[in-house]
This record gives sequence, structure tokens and C-alpha cells, in this order.
Amino acid sequence: MLIVLGAAAVAVYIWAWWLVRSGRAPRWLRWAAAVVVIATIACAGYTIWALSGAFRAVEDVNPADKASMLAHGISSALDVLAIGIAIAGAGAIACGYFTVRPRRSSPR
Repeated sequence: MLIVLGAAAVAVYIWAWWLVRSGRAPRWLRWAAAVVVIATIACAGYTIWALSGAFRAVEDVNPADKASMLAHGISSALDVLAIGIAIAGAGAIACGYFTVRPRRSSPR
């Protein structure tokens, strides 16, 4: 899932780069797409770190508390993953808007 999320973020950047290069989108879209890639990959990295931390945290805990601590750690990791998916989705929606919007013709 995390590899797919990172690949989707990079695909959004390449899409935005193509849109700007072809003149269909403003130049700021390339920078916005770069922010999308960085934020999405950061969220994916934090998810991996939080999941490993959740499993490390339950190593030396009372067996009665292990399930609730593990569930809390996994829940916080997946919350951040959901934020990463939302960021990548917002970038894809922005690129989709500039793909389907009609081009403005120059005044004559």
C-alpha cells in the first residue's frame, strides 16, 4: 500500500509537469505537485515508523494491555496514512481539473 501511495504521488507530479509544459496549467501547479509528493512520501515514512514503534512498544508490556496498546499505535499510524492518501487525492483532483478544463483562447 505504501509503495502504491508513493508511486501515485510521483505520477501526480509527472502529470502536473506535463500539464505545465504543454501550457494547460499554470506554473504553480508544478510546485504544488512537488509539495504533494514530499508530503505523501513523508506520511508514508511516518506510517512505517509508527507501525514499527507500535510493535516495539508492546514487547515488554503486561499481556493484558498489549492488544489495546497495539491497536492505539496502529490506529495512529493509519490516521497519518489516510492524510497521505487525502493529499495525493487532492493533487490528482487538481491535475484532473487542469486536464479537462477548456483552454482559454487569446483575445482577437
